[in-house]
Amino acid sequence: MIEIEWLTEDEQRVYRAFSAMSRELFNHFDCDLKADVGIPRTYYELLFVLGSAPEGGMRLTELAHATRSNPSRITYAVARLERDGLLRRTASATDGRAWHAELTEAGAATLQAAARRHARSVREYLLDELGERQREELRRISTKVLARIERIERID
Repeated sequence: MIEIEWLTEDEQRVYRAFSAMSRELFNHFDCDLKADVGIPRTYYELLFVLGSAPEGGMRLTELAHATRSNPSRITYAVARLERDGLLRRTASATDGRAWHAELTEAGAATLQAAARRHARSVREYLLDELGERQREELRRISTKVLARIERIERID
């Protein structure tokens, strides 16, 4: 028989609260963006990364890495955004096997509208509920957990 190492009651309480909060936050962010801008949160994140790129675009492999997505998921999302006129895809000038994506004017306008809506949602559902010390503590905890994940990934 397989023995399972369960979380303690305290660990379960912490994890369940965090898990429920994360799901609800991302669900609300997603619903708000879809309702007001017409794109899901994942597409907003792609547009945001592209819009923040130094040259206004990047290779699809870099985009996948920056958004922690797998290449096939990025290819599908980019094709959809290209079909909607929000970005354009071109063959890389230096590597004929690679593709480069950049925002169109419509993509930049959508990014701007989505960024405004996303900021309102983040404030409404998260930041406005927290005091200055709580915000700093959430930032500190998030940074600490992300650093641990990076250390573990480097080991693997």
